[in-house]
Amino acid sequence: MPNYTALNLVLLATLMGAPIAGRELFPGSRYPASEWRRCALLWRSQFSGEKWRGLASAIQLERVWHAGERDVVVSMGPWTAPPLNPFWSQKMPEEHPLRHGGWHRVMTRDLRRESYLTCDQGEDVAWHALEPFAGLSLIPESDPSHGEAVTDFASQPDGRARSMAHALVSLWLASGQGLTADELVGAYDVCIQVADCSHAEEDVTGRNAYLAIVLRQLAADAESIPASDRARMLPMFEQTVLAGDFPHRHPAVRHWARQAFGDLGD
Repeated sequence: MPNYTALNLVLLATLMGAPIAGRELFPGSRYPASEWRRCALLWRSQFSGEKWRGLASAIQLERVWHAGERDVVVSMGPWTAPPLNPFWSQKMPEEHPLRHGGWHRVMTRDLRRESYLTCDQGEDVAWHALEPFAGLSLIPESDPSHGEAVTDFASQPDGRARSMAHALVSLWLASGQGLTADELVGAYDVCIQVADCSHAEEDVTGRNAYLAIVLRQLAADAESIPASDRARMLPMFEQTVLAGDFPHRHPAVRHWARQAFGDLGD
């Protein structure tokens, strides 16, 4: 489908009836979601920011899978974008070998550079919120790749995938919002699981970098977390940031551990 006529055809098709799939809009393409992205980027380049936002509010999009490939389903009407699915965004269908573990597929500095190059207002707004994570070296001797909280992902028992940045922000917000103990414990469980699984087993430095941040937050929240849950979490820290020479190189973790777990022997 020629890109310059695609938008009119999409609008006409969706106004006339049922939702239309990307594979119907691009019948000769093996990757309809990629074709849709190319068209959408072209359309965006032809509109002012205000007009593009108006169009985006009218064209409803659903991200789906079809025969193991990403696809989209387009319809008309007001809508709110749902939470992102990293599996879909990163082209990882159910049978993908990384789908049930952790992965890191792109460097944050590359994403920032690409976004900065385009001078897009919306992307600048999103990256401004993420800048504290970008290139963050969480412990002094770590390689820059160990600070990739934005792009380190892990699959979760609930079937979702989360980045370390997503898990940490969720934890910090949960801690500051006065949620129930169960909700706060849930945020910690997610953070610990992502920190543990988003790195290869041999990447002790990267894993410890994340778990040290989680331990520091746990020290602050100890009074809000039931002792039984903290006792359940303790072995993970004993086997990582409280093991080997890490506490000698980073003495603060011992202090945080006493704050987080010191009452468990009482």
